Amino acid sequence: MKRSTPVTMPIKVINLLTKCGIGNEILERPKECFRVLKEFLIYFNTHYEPIPEIESFNLYNDFHKTETMKLPLSISEAFKEYSYEDFRGLLAAIGVKDIRDAYISFTRPRTKTRVKQDSKPVEEENDILEKTLKWFEGKITVIPQEDQKSQLKMYIKKLGFERYKELFNKEANKYSPNALEFLTKVLPAEKDKLKNLNEK
Repeated sequence: MKRSTPVTMPIKVINLLTKCGIGNEILERPKECFRVLKEFLIYFNTHYEPIPEIESFNLYNDFHKTETMKLPLSISEAFKEYSYEDFRGLLAAIGVKDIRDAYISFTRPRTKTRVKQDSKPVEEENDILEKTLKWFEGKITVIPQEDQKSQLKMYIKKLGFERYKELFNKEANKYSPNALEFLTKVLPAEKDKLKNLNEK
């Protein structure tokens, strides 16, 4: 599944496990599929030092629909403690009932250092990060704060401080602001748009 870019093309979880040679006795049980997938992710993250083969991953409700929702997760200590019930809650947040029907893509660390799009002081970046996390408090309960924080840092880095701040102010000040939608739809869509512009 490796590509020249750090992110793989999404594949349906059931198809991924089938390609890995997982038998029907596991494929027929969502809870067992989750257990095997989790073990795979942790193994590839921890056994390929100094650079892990898989740094993080994304889950999608349906990669082919226009209303695609993406759930970015890092293979953190919090993830390693997830139970099947916890994970079902994460999937429900993007409209997926069965883990086998979700799409998944993997991200490995970049080998080259990316140049920041702007050079705002670290204090300003930390300030907007803390403001966002404060907004998320009590509104996003299905994604651990550790994962929220790591994903927000990534978006600030990729979108640039000014663009991130603009998006945050726009979304947080809406008449009916939706923190979960901001994290799972608005930011990923903006990152994809920026990526497409850079590739042109």
